Amino acid sequence: MEKFLEKLFDIKKIPTKLLFVIWLSSGLILFVPQKFLTKLNLADFLKDYGKYIGIAFLVSSAFLLVNPY
Repeated sequence: MEKFLEKLFDIKKIPTKLLFVIWLSSGLILFVPQKFLTKLNLADFLKDYGKYIGIAFLVSSAFLLVNPY
């Protein structure tokens, strides 16, 4: 069971490009002006799922800071 958890949470195996895409997309959704979100029909999405997008932004930021690549 321990080896399974180690493989599941191994930071070195998470691709940096994927983390960057998650960080960039969540950051854009969180920090662009409301007018732009309305044009893209994402205002309601941010209203419903904003807390999860914020958590994804924080976690991906932390992983990018810790990951040396």
